[in-house]
Amino acid sequence: MGEEALFASLFRPGAGVNYQPLTVVLQNVRANSKVFVTIRDDQHAVWSEGKGRGLVGLSFSATRDPALYVRNFLINAREFFVQTYNNSQEIQVQLYVRTAQSDLRGRVDLPPGATVTLQTRADRTSLIGLSAFAIDF
Repeated sequence: MGEEALFASLFRPGAGVNYQPLTVVLQNVRANSKVFVTIRDDQHAVWSEGKGRGLVGLSFSATRDPALYVRNFLINAREFFVQTYNNSQEIQVQLYVRTAQSDLRGRVDLPPGATVTLQTRADRTSLIGLSAFAIDF
């Protein structure tokens, strides 16, 4: 699906589109490595900041390291990447997915030795390397 058609379906006035929370936990990411998490093109979904009161938009935290060793972070409608400047034991990213679907499909591209865990209220999956994922909301 093209970007224009996706935005027309997700961002039309009065559209009742849900915001689903998603937690992404990156583990054992080496220094100067990049991690990519991408939503498939055929999905009616985009990364989102959420809507309303009390939603976190986007949150990063270092859960095991003394600091958050993130050099670069970029997010667009369907992809985000994180680049580290030091070895990171664990980085937790919390964000929202704007979608009316009951699941989300995509792929991850991780450096050697790294793992990612995607978690919603209903499902959890862990991946390594270059992998595809499907997760229920």
